[in-house]
Amino acid sequence: MANGAIDRSLDLGTGTDTHKSARYSTNASKYQNTCLAALFVNRKNLLGTLGIGAFFLGPIVLQPTGYSITQKAHWVVIENRVFTQETVKSLEKRSELSGM
Repeated sequence: MANGAIDRSLDLGTGTDTHKSARYSTNASKYQNTCLAALFVNRKNLLGTLGIGAFFLGPIVLQPTGYSITQKAHWVVIENRVFTQETVKSLEKRSELSGM
């Protein structure tokens, strides 16, 4: 475009403003890099974040299944409990609605 005007054409495949989506992905990656850099600057931040993640994932991972946590059968049982047919269908429907 002449004189620095912004091209507001829509991407016909997705119906989105191509400049906005490009800007969003650039800003998102900058934000992600900033967050990761902040975590690695101070080890206490990283350990705290990992601790919080373990606190929330622990009850899911440590469910009694009758198998050792190192056995593949344990993880198959956990997968079948977490990802039931209903949740998979719900996730598929949600992704279809969002256009992803």
